[in-house]
Amino acid sequence: MGKRINCQSGYALLVVLVFILVMGLLTPVMLTAATYGMKNTKSTNDNFSARYIADSAYQETLNKVKRVKASHSLSNENDIHHFINNEIITQNGSLHAGTYTTNYHPDYPTSSHRPKMENVGGGPNQTKYTYYLRSIGNVNNQTAIVDYSISFILKKVGSTTILYETANKKTTYDRLPTTPDNLKEIARGETALNHKVNNEFNNKLNGTSLPYIAFKYNLTPVPALYKNEINSSEIINKNARVSKIDLINNASLTVNGDLYVDNDLHLNNNTALIVKGNLYIGTNFSVGNNAMIKVAGDLIAKNSIHFNNNIHFEINGNMFVQGGLKIENNASNSKIGGSLYVFNNIDIENNGQVLVSKDIVANNINLINNTLLKTGGEVLVKNEFKAKNNAIIELSGGLEVGTQLILSNNVAFKFAQKLYITNLLELGNNGQMLLIKSSGSGSGISYIVDIEDPKKLET
Repeated sequence: MGKRINCQSGYALLVVLVFILVMGLLTPVMLTAATYGMKNTKSTNDNFSARYIADSAYQETLNKVKRVKASHSLSNENDIHHFINNEIITQNGSLHAGTYTTNYHPDYPTSSHRPKMENVGGGPNQTKYTYYLRSIGNVNNQTAIVDYSISFILKKVGSTTILYETANKKTTYDRLPTTPDNLKEIARGETALNHKVNNEFNNKLNGTSLPYIAFKYNLTPVPALYKNEINSSEIINKNARVSKIDLINNASLTVNGDLYVDNDLHLNNNTALIVKGNLYIGTNFSVGNNAMIKVAGDLIAKNSIHFNNNIHFEINGNMFVQGGLKIENNASNSKIGGSLYVFNNIDIENNGQVLVSKDIVANNINLINNTLLKTGGEVLVKNEFKAKNNAIIELSGGLEVGTQLILSNNVAFKFAQKLYITNLLELGNNGQMLLIKSSGSGSGISYIVDIEDPKKLET
């Protein structure tokens, strides 16, 4: 019995000794592996952090571009260069426990004085300046990069002509931002000027003046009936006619062609309508919150249109509205790529914003409460143009107004090429009239600067 116990004790002692020996051999290996794992994990975390910082630096550039677009503070080539060199280029920035730099991309032939330049728009009057940039995020020994470009289009504008009613010289012409060097003063009587404005208004609607686009009342040919009503998400790969559309929340409708809606078109919350042709709306148009509508061609509305509730609209062609157009509380990047023709009134209210690439024709235009209206062409108003309470207006093709122009309560009104006021100009409570800024004194050329959003480069 005693021998068996001693034998078992010997076996136990042998197992313990073997375990101690194995652990002695494995411990350095395990410690090395753990140390390597911790180092590798830290390196991975630092790499993620560096990428986050580089993306944050890019986002910071986006925010700066949005601010300068909203302020309309760039007016010539020097302003563009100053913005890039002093606002965008950043050395040793600090962000999220790391550092970043934003500088010119080393692989592109650009410097602070040499962006890529090209003529656009079919002539020398529009020059595109493109800057190629690189943002680098740094955390310890890890780096990450984001490459992107920013483009500015500088449009040249010729001299400006003002036509005014002679009897109101002291209240109209004498209050304009004019010097003999960069304006042509031509006085006409009220009757002749009113006739001229109405003539040009009608010619534009009838398509007998540039750009020779007549008001469209309908969409022709009318597509074949697709179905009576659409409520849910769908993709239609042809021209389609629908009696009614009432998209439920979060639904999307894509039409790869023309869309003809006989009656109401309603977009509920968070819906999207994408039409890759022309869109015709037979009766009413209404939207819920955060809807989106994109039309590749023309939009034709038989009745009135109300864009609100943070809708984003993007009409690449022309827009023809037989009723009135009201825009308020919409997405800030909403735009019309062609001309805007409205039979009745255009009312832009309560943070409403719209960019129109070409001309605007309307009976009356009213802006009130933090609004923005910017056009690349001329604006023809049959009767009145009124703006008040923090409105920003930039009309690069000028304005013809049939009766009166009233600006009050912090309104900034910028124009170029022409200003025709048949009856009365009224400026009150910090209403400002400014020419599109000139590159120099005397009869120097005026400019308009359009800014494209930054675009990431493919790697």
